[in-house]
Amino acid sequence: MSSTENSFAMKWGIKNFSLLWQDGGNEIHSPEFSPENMGRTKWRLKLSSQYGVTKTEYIRIQLLREDEDDGPLRFSMQFELSFQAYDESTLKFKKYNANFLCGNIGGELKVKRNEVLFLKKDEYLPEDTLTACCKMWSKSDSVSRTGRCFAQTIIGTVHITFRGIFKGFSSLVINEEQVLRCTSETPECGFIIAKISLIYNGTICIKREDYFLNLGKLRTSKLHLIDNAGNKVECTLCGALFETGKYCIPINKKDLIDQKELYIPKDILTFQFEMIFSPGIESEKMQDPEYVLDDCQNIPKIISNVKQRDIFNNEDNLTNTSEEDYDDDDDDDDDDDDEDLEDEGDEQPALPTTFKDDMLSFYNDSIFPDVQLHIGTETVPAHRDILRARSPVFKRMLATDMKEKASDCINITDLNLATVKRMLLFLYTDTTGELELQSAKELYFASDKYDISSLKRRCSIFMKRNLQLCNVCEILVLADIHQDKELKSAVQEYILKYDKEVFGSIEWKSFMESDTYLAAEVMYLRCLKN
Repeated sequence: MSSTENSFAMKWGIKNFSLLWQDGGNEIHSPEFSPENMGRTKWRLKLSSQYGVTKTEYIRIQLLREDEDDGPLRFSMQFELSFQAYDESTLKFKKYNANFLCGNIGGELKVKRNEVLFLKKDEYLPEDTLTACCKMWSKSDSVSRTGRCFAQTIIGTVHITFRGIFKGFSSLVINEEQVLRCTSETPECGFIIAKISLIYNGTICIKREDYFLNLGKLRTSKLHLIDNAGNKVECTLCGALFETGKYCIPINKKDLIDQKELYIPKDILTFQFEMIFSPGIESEKMQDPEYVLDDCQNIPKIISNVKQRDIFNNEDNLTNTSEEDYDDDDDDDDDDDDEDLEDEGDEQPALPTTFKDDMLSFYNDSIFPDVQLHIGTETVPAHRDILRARSPVFKRMLATDMKEKASDCINITDLNLATVKRMLLFLYTDTTGELELQSAKELYFASDKYDISSLKRRCSIFMKRNLQLCNVCEILVLADIHQDKELKSAVQEYILKYDKEVFGSIEWKSFMESDTYLAAEVMYLRCLKN
């Protein structure tokens, strides 16, 4: 792309996304954005459901030009649609050349709903927020400018608790059903009818019938047993999730009676339903667009941008990976019907150097370094402002009276040279290069030591993607050492999913001898699951 072209990036975050998309068949639009450097045109992103010929449901993002704006009749540009992860890496993208008339919808990037909500939820929905991005490029008759903005849509939630108090619990017998009315602290919300029964093996079942009033769609429902200390014991869902639910208390009647002082003081069983409803969109926010000239020759300004670490610091987050590597190879993909849109496979104009490219050159060429990292007999030059901006640990080392500040030197004794260089590459460019399990583990250790949370998460995601029978035990140990609950939970889920294969492996037998406590934790979770 030449220097006579403008660019604009719009990033859209949808908070509480899973609540909106649980039952499929949805559609939502972003707030309107009108880039000054895009011919006074007006746009929205459209997120909707699409079903393939195999009935697979997809979540797709498209670009929509508004029916009326102040731009030309036909607007020509190149654009890219993408989904982004927590660390701003691109999960999936497509690029297009297009001629837009007012009211046109262009492009179509889609991903399977099951991947977003379940299989790859950690990547697509960090903190339950889906992030979609659109980058646009168009010809300019004047000075080239780069613009960006951020929009957020928040899906509203209503949390309601309904408590049930069952007196005379010990009198419950098999094949007898006790009916109880459960109310909340806000009676106008409605109530729940709980039907409590005892089955042959002593398991207690509670079935609920809902009588809610104007709370929106019910999205999630959980039942907890409340003990005498106020602690919660989550019950297992064994019925339908939304219309009516049937739950099983994980402690049978005999055990409850044996521990009656804890669970049924005065022969009273206490439980509560915790419900989350969604009334729809709660609020929408749009950040005012920012524009800069494309001449990025001012190094202090570059460093200042890195320090700010806003969500667009990776403005042109393009990798060397081809588009096909990010796209599903699925027969359900349909051809674009809009004849004004050229296929994304057409030859694309060369893109200019990006901010990431400039920072990579800044690092590789060692432009005016002011600090040295010593690793054994090797020395790596770096820049204090970059280290301070990206790592709280480096910031403390370089901003206090520690010896590193006075000597212009940082000694690193517990990392190898390759790991330090890879860590610096990430600090400068937000990329790690090609990872393997060993390098990911070493980089994970480094990111934890220097408190580089985005790098730690990226390494964690890599390890979760590459779990295998031969490495699952060592990754579980690593997650436990670094107190990474998310990674540890993912490893445990993998083990429970492939329990027969894992428990029969040589690695697991050795693991049980060396890490008895962690192995016992997994076996306990397996018992709860069964």
